[in-house]
Amino acid sequence: TFGSRGSKALSSGINMFRKTFATRMGDAAGAAMFMTMIAGISSALIVLWLFAAVYTAKAYNKAIKENRVVC
Repeated sequence: TFGSRGSKALSSGINMFRKTFATRMGDAAGAAMFMTMIAGISSALIVLWLFAAVYTAKAYNKAIKENRVVC
């Protein structure tokens, strides 16, 4: 429940910035800049997630191979 509500609140907060861009730059240019920023931030988060997933997979495989507990 915490993750669901937290992600909804974060998404609402991010979407509030869209109006700021629209008033400062105009509707079309503001929307384009907002989407560009969100795409860049999302791409960075995906890359970070990918590195974390690869690291976790390597740690898991090593632990299984050595028959030990990771945590």
